[in-house]
Amino acid sequence: MAVDSASFAAAEADQLRRAGHGRQTLLGERKAIMARFFDSCATNGLDRELSMRIFE
Repeated sequence: MAVDSASFAAAEADQLRRAGHGRQTLLGERKAIMARFFDSCATNGLDRELSMRIFE
């Protein structure tokens, strides 16, 4: 989903998956990847509500 909705590369999508699903990540790292995801979704025309549903 991140590849299509946020134009993430496969490696970025994997980082997002790991940051959001229980693996030990630094809080700053998680916030940074989430911010990139939401910014990229907005750039691709998705509103915040839809981006949040995709992220969850």
